[in-house]
Amino acid sequence: MAQPETRSELNALRNIASAVSSNLDLDSLLNSIVSSVAANTEWDLCWITALDAANGTAEVIAREDKLTWSDASRLRVWPIAEIPIRDALHSLEPIIIDDAQNSEYRLYAEDARERGYRSGALLPLREMHPHGAPLQLSVQSRAPGPISGEAVEFLETVADLASIALVNARKVAEDRRNIARLTNSVSATSKLVDAVQRGDSLEELLESVADSYDASIILSDDSGAVVHVCAPASAAIARAESVAVHPTRHDHDAGHPAPSAEIGLQDHAGETYGTVTARSFTLGQWPRHAIRVHVVRDSNEHGVERALDLLASVGAQLAVSRSLMLAHDLEELSDEIIAELVACEDEPVVLRVRLTKLGVSTAGGERLVKILPAAGQDASRLIDSLPLLEPRWRSEHSGLVSGGWVGDGLALIARPAATTDDVKARVTALLDSARIDRDAVAVLISSPGVLPRDGKRMWDECGQLASLFGAGGATAYEEYGTLGFLLGAGADGRAATFIDDTIGPLLEYDEASGSDLVHTVEVLLSSTGKLQAVARELHIHVSTLRYRLDRAAGLLGMDLEDPDARFALLLACRLRRLFGER
Repeated sequence: MAQPETRSELNALRNIASAVSSNLDLDSLLNSIVSSVAANTEWDLCWITALDAANGTAEVIAREDKLTWSDASRLRVWPIAEIPIRDALHSLEPIIIDDAQNSEYRLYAEDARERGYRSGALLPLREMHPHGAPLQLSVQSRAPGPISGEAVEFLETVADLASIALVNARKVAEDRRNIARLTNSVSATSKLVDAVQRGDSLEELLESVADSYDASIILSDDSGAVVHVCAPASAAIARAESVAVHPTRHDHDAGHPAPSAEIGLQDHAGETYGTVTARSFTLGQWPRHAIRVHVVRDSNEHGVERALDLLASVGAQLAVSRSLMLAHDLEELSDEIIAELVACEDEPVVLRVRLTKLGVSTAGGERLVKILPAAGQDASRLIDSLPLLEPRWRSEHSGLVSGGWVGDGLALIARPAATTDDVKARVTALLDSARIDRDAVAVLISSPGVLPRDGKRMWDECGQLASLFGAGGATAYEEYGTLGFLLGAGADGRAATFIDDTIGPLLEYDEASGSDLVHTVEVLLSSTGKLQAVARELHIHVSTLRYRLDRAAGLLGMDLEDPDARFALLLACRLRRLFGER
């Protein structure tokens, strides 16, 4: 074919180079390249196509065409099997077509004859489309072949410039995306500040941070125990109970981001079941226990990702700081935290974070302790002693986490202990340190639990004990074993009603006659049922025992052999012992 003039080729290359060095988007760049080739050279048709080998198609993504159009040429998607691109699928070399109208590819040959082009070439681009598709530069001319080596060199230069354009366009697109992400993130931070000032819940604030910065967030204490996870329920980190963080990363605070690194995800047994890449920060320099935020995102280690991680950390810090009331000394919030703990029926994240800052374990085992003035005692002595008690219960050696005045008494959180005697010893030492008479107060200790989840239940246990054993001394809910759940019945009077309804006639008879039918019945029901053994335990004759049992059955109107009657009678006798004999 006749060679394009050198000046025309230079003009085409100059225009293409100018477009490549601009900040045009990818579509505009590719269209500028094909337009420059068709406008400045004798190539009548110039296309760039994206190949989809899996589906056997080639899609035209940029086109400049000076020929008349045919039905085939109007196609945007061509079948690869019927055009020369098929030969280019597994080759990086140019495909030269010197006789297009007699090509073995049916659709290509038909289009060439209908439109009048006679020669062509296909050249692969070194760079793929951002979506991952291989790209081809295709040109056709009405001039006959053969195509000269100089013409091929020109087209190879165009293909090289197009590849450079792809690299630049990807970089420009990425820069624009990153700028947009940073702009959106800064805007999200501003909105987060508004939400903090508005008083949104910590759950809502952390969800906002995660959504705004495309991140999952783990809050943990300084031991790695997870306080809260903000992530999709299906994500692996959603079930993490603790995280294993490299010790050297503890030195980084929210203003100095640590490099991203793997952290281990651990289950309730402490077994590592997976790892994620995270950037970890310490939230502030508060006393006692640190709160750490771990920002988990599928990202690369470069500037914009570090900036987004830092913004996410700032967002999390804003959320948690607001929840901690922006207090420098969290202990000032003890009364408020304890009051919220004993009243809440759910498990708000903000309360969990506050308790973690105070040193409450996420694994559970703590007990609540309620200290009340004993019956007949004035509360002023206990209230006046608070300034002496407070620094002592805050001590790391006290075995107590925190305390506060709630309602009519002092509430304390006791660290996990092996037995209730250990807790009693801690509270006794606390009272002795302030010279409070042990008999002047009632110390009521709940069963263990996980805070804040079990806070209300544990406080209710203290209340049940207070209504029954408020005269003084220390009492623990666990001391009542399997009957502990019945303490509520004793507190509200249901147990007394049940006792009167069940064994009331025996109690009245014993009181009037000085007999002991209630004790006789209880010994019988607690034994194997053999009368000889019961009589020996009561130190009476068997005939005397039979007389007493007949008298009791008559007064009660019950058959003492009936299983339901025996159960009700024994329960009433035990409750009478539990709540005090009348």
